[in-house]
Amino acid sequence: DSSAESPQVSSAQLSPESSSELSTEPSAVSVAPETLPETDLETLAKLLVGTSVIGVVDWNVRFDLMQQHTGQHILSRAFEELLDAKTVGFHLGEEYVSVDLAIDSLSEVDAARVEDRANEIVFSNVPVFAQEYEAGNFPDEIRTRLPISAENIRVVYVGDFDACACGGTHVTGSGQVGLVKINQIDRAHGGVRVVFRCGGRALKDYRQKERLLSETARTLSQPLTATPAAAIGLIEKAAGLEKALSETRKALLEQEILGMIREATVSTSSGSGSSFACSPGAGLHSPGTPVSVPVAVSPSPLVRHLPGKSVEELRMAAKRVSEAIKAPSAFFTITPRFQAVVASPSSEPDARRVTAQIAAQLGGRGGGTPQFAQVGSKEPLQKGEKEVVAAIIEALKV
Repeated sequence: DSSAESPQVSSAQLSPESSSELSTEPSAVSVAPETLPETDLETLAKLLVGTSVIGVVDWNVRFDLMQQHTGQHILSRAFEELLDAKTVGFHLGEEYVSVDLAIDSLSEVDAARVEDRANEIVFSNVPVFAQEYEAGNFPDEIRTRLPISAENIRVVYVGDFDACACGGTHVTGSGQVGLVKINQIDRAHGGVRVVFRCGGRALKDYRQKERLLSETARTLSQPLTATPAAAIGLIEKAAGLEKALSETRKALLEQEILGMIREATVSTSSGSGSSFACSPGAGLHSPGTPVSVPVAVSPSPLVRHLPGKSVEELRMAAKRVSEAIKAPSAFFTITPRFQAVVASPSSEPDARRVTAQIAAQLGGRGGGTPQFAQVGSKEPLQKGEKEVVAAIIEALKV
């Protein structure tokens, strides 16, 4: 319902009556259209005081607005007629139109009924015309959205289907609306918002969606009608593969955790002294070979590079290993982002202090508790594994 709405003003070109020379003299005629920026009429009036110009309506823009505006009248009336749903808001944008309805919900079935009724009026090609009334003679049955205080009130009629107070631009016959198509139904302001398109906009939207659907069908090697089912099948398959991958990663992590616990236990029981074990870097050691560095910490902390692990997996591994070996553990990744997790069951050393020292050496931000803390950044670390291990070992000593 567009009662009390300001009339739509389309962009216009300004063309000279004769001369193309700009002058402030009242007798001069103005300016070539390409020299003027698109702006509002009030600003143009200030810029061109005393100049005569001709405004040319952009008919494509004007007719588009006429289609959308008249279609809104018809759709709003159809909602009232079939569902007793009054229009309490209206938006005419560049891409779509919407109305807000004073109802709690709108089913697809009811939306289709209203859409069919609106298009029945469009296809009937009833006359659309305006009539003015003095305020004292304004008929009570005329549809309005806001109180009107004007002396003369303009009413737009769509045959005998609708009569609505409105100051906007409209087509002269309902058939010129072409089509009314509801595209989306949302909740808004405690009611329902209906997004729709009419005429040329409906055709453009249909063409775009058909193109996208056809491209998707070709990609899936399916006919158009089978495309939704094929897409659902792919989504379900991907979900199943993702679940299987997650379970495999969990099983692999479990084996890695048990292996690290066994290595740490063997290292401690061998009596070879305290050591830090880390995963090998490129060209350093063969896979699974611990790197031993004498330190003054007992029992031995465990430091490992676990490439490809998520921060959640690092947390799980650090917690499990540190609890099993009764010693601190620190696990990290370098790419695609730097992240390090430190677990210290006895709070000695304080995990927060360790991660703060790591951040000071390598960068990143973090925090946690004396027993469990983490540090990291959104970017990969521009340092090699050996340097990172050395920095974490140094942090554990402090």
